[in-house]
Amino acid sequence: MAVPASSLVGSLPIPRTRLVGRGGEGAMARALLLEDAVPLLTLTGPGGVGKTRLALAIADEALPSFADGVAWVDLAPLADPALVAPTVAGALGLTPAPGAAPAEELVRHLRPRQALLLLDNCEHLLAETADLVGYLLARCPALQVLSTSRAPLRLYGEQLFPVEPLPLPADSARAPEVIAANAAVRLFAERAKAVRPGFALTAANAATVAALCRRLDGLPLAIELAAARIAILSPEAMLAQMTDRLRLLRGGPRDLPARQRTMRDTIAWSYDLLEPPARSFFRGLSVFSGGFTAEAARAVAGPSADASAALTLLESLVEQNLARRGDDGDEDRFTTLETVRAFGLERLVDHGEEGATRDRHAAAYLATAEAADAGDDLRRAVEWVVRERPNLRAAAEHLERAPSPGPLLALAGAVLEPWILLGDALEARGWLERGLAWGGDVPPRARAWALASLAGVLFQLGGEAAAALARGEQALSLCEDGDWRTRARAALWCGLSALHLGQAERSEAFFRLAQEAERRRPRPQPRSIAHLDNLQGMAALAQGGIARAERLFAAARDREREREAELGPYPFVAFPLIGLGHAARCRGDATRALASYREGLAVAAQVRDVRALAPGLAGVAGSLAALGRWRDAAPLFGAVEALCERAGLSFAEHALEYQRAAGLPQPWQRSAEPLGWLARLRERVRDDAAPDPPPIPDVGLA
Repeated sequence: MAVPASSLVGSLPIPRTRLVGRGGEGAMARALLLEDAVPLLTLTGPGGVGKTRLALAIADEALPSFADGVAWVDLAPLADPALVAPTVAGALGLTPAPGAAPAEELVRHLRPRQALLLLDNCEHLLAETADLVGYLLARCPALQVLSTSRAPLRLYGEQLFPVEPLPLPADSARAPEVIAANAAVRLFAERAKAVRPGFALTAANAATVAALCRRLDGLPLAIELAAARIAILSPEAMLAQMTDRLRLLRGGPRDLPARQRTMRDTIAWSYDLLEPPARSFFRGLSVFSGGFTAEAARAVAGPSADASAALTLLESLVEQNLARRGDDGDEDRFTTLETVRAFGLERLVDHGEEGATRDRHAAAYLATAEAADAGDDLRRAVEWVVRERPNLRAAAEHLERAPSPGPLLALAGAVLEPWILLGDALEARGWLERGLAWGGDVPPRARAWALASLAGVLFQLGGEAAAALARGEQALSLCEDGDWRTRARAALWCGLSALHLGQAERSEAFFRLAQEAERRRPRPQPRSIAHLDNLQGMAALAQGGIARAERLFAAARDREREREAELGPYPFVAFPLIGLGHAARCRGDATRALASYREGLAVAAQVRDVRALAPGLAGVAGSLAALGRWRDAAPLFGAVEALCERAGLSFAEHALEYQRAAGLPQPWQRSAEPLGWLARLRERVRDDAAPDPPPIPDVGLA
């Protein structure tokens, strides 16, 4: 590196390892310094992310552009704020005259120079460092400052440059060459090879190393500390120890500062800089899984704080990089790195606060889930469940250890509809069955609600319609006077189960009971009332009443469309459209059926409703087969099978569509061998002598 003749005395440390995976950030930062000439560029980020290492690389490459050189000053060893200015002066070889202020001596020395001052590790002396930097920049026109800090200096003209963890390999990455190209994996492999020269990334260990880097959040210090253990632990053994990651991530080089020899000490450095209320708030955030909103953070981590105070506390954690805005573009959502969260959990346990905090977490998510279930906007409820699934699982796990099963059963029932719609029926079943099997007595109201919900799960899983009907009838027998919510849910699933058992008349009676109960609820749900009209149309179709079924489907479709206009894409719109497809099939009009199925599938795909996707695709496949397009139908048959397998649904239920396509005389007739259509399908596809099918209009999915 060429050093200008008039160079500052302060010199850059010589890195002893190669910088991995920071080329893009380095180029952007240099452009800000050299092309935009920002007066103050602050690299921010959590502890262990590699701010110092990146800053040194930036300064080294920028050195030729500064006529008077670059000076580096490490503020980390300082504890006394009064020593900031003298330390900077000393690093530049300045000795202030007796009685002279160090800041004035710095101005005298730097005013005529075009130089870059690199101030490293400013976070614990923010106010004093900011005062000095502001003073120097106001008086030294050719001076620029590059600083590293876990929090901003908050000066006018400061350009923040967040240093993110290293990019991580995708969960789906399996090819060793793809994994080996990832920066986090490359860093692990390089540092591991320095400890154990024979280490190499191979097809056998690449996926494990990738998983390990993901569990380490892509933090360079965490990756380096883990790689240092390769002398005694394989990547597989390290991954198994990630449940106690802070114990694993220790033993850094002796010539590193003490705070960087373990991840625990690195995070503690930031934690200790917080005021006591912010520390308490940070500890509370550790019970969240997969992120949180500011409102949820206040309810769980800061129950005694008002909204403004909680937001201020959260802002202080974001500034210190102990919390982060969500990565998905949702400005109202925050996360913590899992390594940071593990530290918070340790502190939460040490302070004896875990039980009470998890109680508040579970109570907050139960209250929100019940409010969403009682509302009429299923689309928003599904979106909320998609975002909060990790937190809902954490709440359920905690409630399984509660003194009573009531809250667990209430939570399982409240999220049941979105949970099933998203294909998580098996998980919902586990919650309900474990709650119902509780050692103590389950309150009757909670038991009735849980049984009604379990009936829904059993029905959705397919092949268990008789068990679903039994659970639903048991729930109806336990319903207390005025518990219309449970009565409506139990009757709904009884009706569906009876319909699939071939008891069409009985199913209509259950649907009418469900509709009556829904109307008598304190807050009736228009979507449920319309959906029950649709289900009565299914019952009518099962009894051969095609015209009556079409009227019911059309009325349900129109009412659902009104809801769609108000709320946006809406799951229940798909069902009457698919029902109209079934009715057209029963009339023998496969072309019109295809158009109806296509409309229904478009809605189902938009809102990710697996309950409608499976019968809709099955209907398309059956219609194509009925039109003689067996080769076109065959891939869709396979798609339905894969969809059912992924969602935990019974493929045999949707095999009815293929039976109808194969020519069974009644639209809902069941075969003793419901999958017997497979042999017929193979025969049709292999039959090269079959005549060409008639031309089919293009309806999008044909």
